[in-house]
Amino acid sequence: MTILLFWSLLCYTQTIHYDFTYSSRASILADGWDFIAITPAGSSRNTEQTSGAVVSYDQQAHPGVLRIPVDMGDLWAGLNNTRNTLFRDLPSDWTSVRLKVSSFAPTRNYQQAGLVVYENDNNYVQIMRIYEAGNSITFVRETGGNASNLNVVSVSATSNLYFRLDRDLSTGVITSYYSLNGTNWTTVGSVTQTISNPRLGIVIGGDNSPGTYPNADIAWVEVYYNEVGLKNTRENFQEIIYEFPDRLYQNYPNPFKDYTWIEYDLTDNCNVILELYNAFGQKIKTVLNQNMESGSHRFILNASTYPSGIYYLILKTELFNSTIKLSIIK
Repeated sequence: MTILLFWSLLCYTQTIHYDFTYSSRASILADGWDFIAITPAGSSRNTEQTSGAVVSYDQQAHPGVLRIPVDMGDLWAGLNNTRNTLFRDLPSDWTSVRLKVSSFAPTRNYQQAGLVVYENDNNYVQIMRIYEAGNSITFVRETGGNASNLNVVSVSATSNLYFRLDRDLSTGVITSYYSLNGTNWTTVGSVTQTISNPRLGIVIGGDNSPGTYPNADIAWVEVYYNEVGLKNTRENFQEIIYEFPDRLYQNYPNPFKDYTWIEYDLTDNCNVILELYNAFGQKIKTVLNQNMESGSHRFILNASTYPSGIYYLILKTELFNSTIKLSIIK
């Protein structure tokens, strides 16, 4: 029997994972991050501090995280004076952004750390840990300069805080979540809001009162977005569904100096462990250990702190193991 194949469009979810193991200002800027906020009039507002409360890239003092001290400033309404706020552009078809804060213990009112999907200082959606006579998780939106708290949930944890904003592409609804383990998510609230030229932001801020300002230790960020692909249909127009096998692709570029792309496919939702080993078989780092959705996933591995040599990246799921060889040349 002759089978005729026809092509039609299909969307796949892609993931980019950013570990905050940046060892210098140059490395974080080279990876696509910046400190530039946008005023309501469209001008640039540089939030980076070069004295006083400055971002720490010292991976010896706080390995595996970027340390951002709370300083004065807030996005709320007409304040628009945040400091050390990190941004990066989002794909127009983003569907989820996620942030892990390893440690943050605020003690004064309005001290905060959180995740924002941002158009400018007057238009954004934000979920954050904030102190207001006690620790809580707050979901905020601002549009046209009018800010409002959409929901507040009392949460006392000060370590391993996960924040998440999901967007329904068909309706424009943005839903916020938090988690204390990265697996079980609690909904905080939803809002319909259009964010033009979207950017992901990490906002650390506080009030203007003097006192000791705590640090926020940022572990990683993930961006999920849709990528258009192709699928086949039979002669009788019934869909043929092809499941891509679990696969870990060779990194690119390879050899590399500081950064390389890692890509893998999953046939089912499952827990994924990615571990990096040196040539002597010693584990250097657990790159990833969390539940992931089926589909193709892609992220940048930051190896700027590792010396030249041969390394091995191992992907493990319940039913699949795979290894690739990485070559770092400084």
